[in-house]
Amino acid sequence: VSADPAWRVTEVEIEPQEEENLETPSEEPVPEKEEKSDLYSQLDERFSWTYPDAWKNLLPTRVSVSQLKKAEQPEPMLSVAAEDPEPGTLVLSLPEASSDANPATLAGTAIHKALSLLDLQDLDGIEKQMQELKDGGLLSEEEWAMIPMQQMLLFAESPLARRMRDSENLLREQPFILNIPLWRIRTWVPGWLGEFTGLPEETEIMVQGIIDCCFVENGRWIVVDYKSDRRIDALRLDQYGRQLNLYAYALETITHRTVSELMLYQTRTGNEIPILRQTEGEEK
Repeated sequence: VSADPAWRVTEVEIEPQEEENLETPSEEPVPEKEEKSDLYSQLDERFSWTYPDAWKNLLPTRVSVSQLKKAEQPEPMLSVAAEDPEPGTLVLSLPEASSDANPATLAGTAIHKALSLLDLQDLDGIEKQMQELKDGGLLSEEEWAMIPMQQMLLFAESPLARRMRDSENLLREQPFILNIPLWRIRTWVPGWLGEFTGLPEETEIMVQGIIDCCFVENGRWIVVDYKSDRRIDALRLDQYGRQLNLYAYALETITHRTVSELMLYQTRTGNEIPILRQTEGEEK
């Protein structure tokens, strides 16, 4: 002990403390093996659940009406869209011409566009109208160059052009969307989606299309489809007829107005080809 008076040593007796219980008591008892088994069963049941209509994911999401009429041919006719309203929804739509399409297809698309833009109240001024459509940018230089002026003049002189001009209501490039039962689709394209043998025939398919021309005459619709084919043989005529009957059904269902006439108009020759309308009995 130091003799320095500034320091003082004091002996203090410390009482021993009880050891703390570091283990946290479990709030709930460990589940028994039976309870664990029941939980695992529930999890397995939930995670192994499958969508009851999984077959819909196998359906194509987009196929064109123009391609649809070729379904009986051996080459592939289905294309899948990147965007779709709902998985398993089938949309039938007319394809847009792409830059890599063949010249005949591009020319046909340009002719369709010009026919939708002509002022039918001025059928005597077609050449002037065509020039104005190009100058105004409604037709590109490329489109304008692909359109034979003779075909435009031939259309202006046709009975069809005058009927369209004098109609009660004229619609050109008219889009539509309608749910149609599968059995009706297969009426127009036999064997379509035949690989789905268990698919209910009443399954509704969303149909999206564009009608080249339809107009009201004597209170009823006349439906016209323009064709730029060099020749329309019996097979093509049958395919085009099925397409027009699809359009007629959609138009009648949406507008509640009867379709009395279906027609193909050949832009190269000016021929107007009547198409037979299928009756309800023939459809089903």
